[in-house]
Amino acid sequence: MTGWQAILNQATSFTVLAGVIVWIVTSITKFITTKNIEKYKIEINQKYERELEIIKAQLITVSSNHSFAFEKVYEKKIEIFHQIYMHLYEIKISASQLVNFFEYEHWPTKSERFITFSEKYNLFIEFFSKNRLFLEQNISIKIDELISSIRDKIIDFQIYVVKKEGKGPLDRKGMESWDESAKFIQDQVPKIVTEIEIDFQRILKIIENN
Repeated sequence: MTGWQAILNQATSFTVLAGVIVWIVTSITKFITTKNIEKYKIEINQKYERELEIIKAQLITVSSNHSFAFEKVYEKKIEIFHQIYMHLYEIKISASQLVNFFEYEHWPTKSERFITFSEKYNLFIEFFSKNRLFLEQNISIKIDELISSIRDKIIDFQIYVVKKEGKGPLDRKGMESWDESAKFIQDQVPKIVTEIEIDFQRILKIIENN
């Protein structure tokens, strides 16, 4: 074997050995890379699952808070409706007693009944003003119109009837005022209060269905 052949054989051996080494290194690199990718995928999935659980928990909390807030608003509406209705009922009764043509001996005087009515009226105005935010606009307008009409009739009655109490028979204006006030208070007010009651029931039924 000549020197050149020995060199060629040696070079060939080195080439084969280098190829083997490259193959081994490439295989190891691919193995490590594949392993890292799989590990990364697992970590990503785990992170995704953790974040998904956090989001689910947050959604449950938000939903619970929303339900709780809705229940509180619903309870508040029920209480306000009840209080308004009771106030209106008391105003209706005290106004009716004030303008009633038939007076019993044990009844307070007109002046005393007017004071009773005024106290109940003012209590209602205060409550209504503070809580009208919870009422639908059409109901607020209806109540506004009702209490304004009651006020006007009672003021008229107070001027021409109450202030004349104990001073002899009423004049024509006094009798007309009494008649008009009594008809409105005893005939119209109960109808309007019933309409408001129906509105309250309708709203509560809609809320319950939702």
